[in-house]
Amino acid sequence: MVRMNWMIAGAALLLIGSAPAGKWQPHDTLVATGTIAAEGLQGSWRSVNDLGDGRFATSTDLKAFRTGDIFDGRSHWRIDRSGGSHKLDSPFAERRTQTSAWLARFGWMQAGFGGAQRGAAVTRTDKGRRYSVLTATPRGGEPVELWFDTATGELARAVEQDWFYKVETRYADYRAVAGRRLPFSIVHSSGGNEERITIDSYRLLPRAPADSYAAPRQPDDHTIPAAGTTVAATPFPQLEIAASVNGRPMHFLFDTGGHSILSPDAARALGLTPVGGTRSGGSGAGTIAEQFTRVKELRIGDAVMRDQFFSILDLGYSSFERGAQPPLDGLLGLEVVERFITRIDYRAGKMTLLPRDSAVTCKSGWVAARFTSDMPTIEAQLDGIRAPFTIDTGNNGSLQLYAHWLKQQGVTARYNRGVEAVSYGAGGPSRNWVMYAQTFAVGSGTVRHPMVRTTDDKGGVALSISEAGNLGTDTLANYTITLDYGRSRVCMDYVPGYAPVPFGRAGLRAIKTDPQTILVSFVNDGGPAAQAGLRKNDKLISVDGRGARELGGGELTRAFTQKPGTRVRVRYARDGQEREVEIVLREMLAVPGGGQGG
Repeated sequence: MVRMNWMIAGAALLLIGSAPAGKWQPHDTLVATGTIAAEGLQGSWRSVNDLGDGRFATSTDLKAFRTGDIFDGRSHWRIDRSGGSHKLDSPFAERRTQTSAWLARFGWMQAGFGGAQRGAAVTRTDKGRRYSVLTATPRGGEPVELWFDTATGELARAVEQDWFYKVETRYADYRAVAGRRLPFSIVHSSGGNEERITIDSYRLLPRAPADSYAAPRQPDDHTIPAAGTTVAATPFPQLEIAASVNGRPMHFLFDTGGHSILSPDAARALGLTPVGGTRSGGSGAGTIAEQFTRVKELRIGDAVMRDQFFSILDLGYSSFERGAQPPLDGLLGLEVVERFITRIDYRAGKMTLLPRDSAVTCKSGWVAARFTSDMPTIEAQLDGIRAPFTIDTGNNGSLQLYAHWLKQQGVTARYNRGVEAVSYGAGGPSRNWVMYAQTFAVGSGTVRHPMVRTTDDKGGVALSISEAGNLGTDTLANYTITLDYGRSRVCMDYVPGYAPVPFGRAGLRAIKTDPQTILVSFVNDGGPAAQAGLRKNDKLISVDGRGARELGGGELTRAFTQKPGTRVRVRYARDGQEREVEIVLREMLAVPGGGQGG
């Protein structure tokens, strides 16, 4: 999973000033226009807010891409950088939208605090200024912390908790507008990124401009045969598909938790010029640099997408390496599924794209797909506990459980144990504890003994407060999955007989950091590798006689998950000296009852 860190389309403009000097009509509309500097780019910005019911529409044009948010009083749509759109309709997203609507209509100025619960104010000092700080929780919404400057009475800051990160908005340069004082400088910050909005003008209108809150249309930038198209999809070690960009054949990881991404090498091979600059994150606590570009054509089988936005991200050699084959060229995900119904058949090793208006059936019965951000969430049951889980085909491992949900359910002790391990994502390495749960159930089938993991990450998606966890290949490959975002639904047809990859039996984690280097990044104390003498930061030269250049993550996994008792010959380097040892594999994490985990 890769999360794009943008705040441009995150929420309605917080139009809050000092106490009103003049009365505005309940259904007046406030239109703000200005400029924005964000993600290393500059462009135009516009917001339309209904002061009566809190409907809002924001749009940003940074030339390289456009984004937006629309809330019509019932549904909230996110328009992403590609021009595609989907609803933000998870329970958490709907609560955040209610808070945004409350702020957009000046709820704190209204009688009864606009129906919001109001916490006690406390005085705080920051950088020599004093603030009166209180928490407001709108009816049906999420809390927002409001900082009022005690010298002016004006709102200086608002702090909100989003999916797994905080968003801070600062307000300054207040001026009189139609009887109230409003900010002409607004700065959003989150995850080390910042966007600065400078308001040029506010206009108070008796009604909103026509179609301001109309649902966005999908862009007319794609074609597909009426019968759809099917391409090969290799599920191990990552869900890989072939595609072409500007006529050049390429290979991509298909990631429902990610966006259209090119590696820097792939962008250079295509002769593309990157623009802008920001930070992006996901699994793991860190962030990485991100730039942007556009391509003339993306082709997947007979499906064609024209004039497409791509991010350029260096996710690290280990994320894209394929052993002796050239590395993957990038990721494809949300932008494809927004435009086409997408069916992933793990067992048959194929992916089918269909027109959005196709009549498709689901043997197990459709389940609702909801969004907090850009990744679909479904309701399922883990060990009999019903909870929301994200579908992340870019997670090629086990089901990850989030600390917030574990604590909320009082089951931290049950799952926060097991064998220590390390996983990797867009945010870097993540320390995990791995065990087997009893059951995972959705649709018509039940997975017995799914492998699950927890983490103590202090950043990244592990801090999610909106879902219970993230479904990876170990769980998803038990199903044929149909993603129908246009109808807000997912089909999870259970296919019996999947044999998941066992937990590693060597007691180590090794990643390929360049074409000829395999780095030992983790060794379990007392495990087979440790007993053979291997340590963290050793470099593997060969495994069972195969050199590092021809080995990749898939080959290493196969070598180190062979039957217990298998002897694996490993040659490695440490401090300039080479050594050769045998690792005797053993069960590090046994499946309950001696069966196969799911």
